[in-house]
Amino acid sequence: MNIASAISLLSFAVALYVAALSRRFSHAPGWRDQRYFALAAMMVAAYSALNVPTTQALSDRAVVLASRAQALLAAAHSVAWLRYSRVHLSLQPTRGSRGTAACNVHPSSESVQRLRTLPAREIHRGRVRRQRRCR
Repeated sequence: MNIASAISLLSFAVALYVAALSRRFSHAPGWRDQRYFALAAMMVAAYSALNVPTTQALSDRAVVLASRAQALLAAAHSVAWLRYSRVHLSLQPTRGSRGTAACNVHPSSESVQRLRTLPAREIHRGRVRRQRRCR
């Protein structure tokens, strides 16, 4: 294990701890907004754990799959963070905020489309060859 993997796993552990604490706090009276913070922290924990295939000498396929999952987790994290901010500030949801949250994870959104067209790469005899697009 290298230092980058150790930092990723440490970040995973800290984010998981924060998610667990926030979830416990959300059960207390007046702390209901913390459930969305716990969800956002859980997304960060999963994102950090998926850094390990990138920092270790794993296969290219594992790195591509981890990167795709990270992009989905980033979209889900932004939705959870928007919900937490709205609840924490006691704002009523608007049509625009609902649309923004829906666009982050909708199958036709740009982030999800990029996931589908992310090219897999293969290293062969010291050269990087581009494989066909993953669909």
